[in-house]
Amino acid sequence: MITPQTRALFTALAKELGLPALEPDAAGGVHLTVGDDTTVMVFGQSDGFVLIAAPAVALPEEPDYATVLWLLHRNFYDSDLAPFRIAADAGGTLVLWGRVPLEGLTAPALAALVDAVATEAGRIRDEVEG
Repeated sequence: MITPQTRALFTALAKELGLPALEPDAAGGVHLTVGDDTTVMVFGQSDGFVLIAAPAVALPEEPDYATVLWLLHRNFYDSDLAPFRIAADAGGTLVLWGRVPLEGLTAPALAALVDAVATEAGRIRDEVEG
């Protein structure tokens, strides 16, 4: 369920990005294309947070040690990605995701965060693909 606060943030984000209205899907999320090949999804949650996720790349079937170490280290407690983490979905896609409080979140800050998440998803893709 999308809250009025989240709906207002999505309306302000559309205006900030110069887009027509961002209409949330049935899951309460909007999908944004950043650059040529990155999708960032922002989902309103009923507990005062938004979930931001960006599929990055397919998990290699036989990743090397260095790739696994790099990916897992990105999830460590002192990671510069916090509160974002890397996970794999059921289909084997590596996804960068995190929950951000709605309180005090502005459209310009969310737009910058969407851009930063897209950039990091691209970095993950480049690192994994070599």
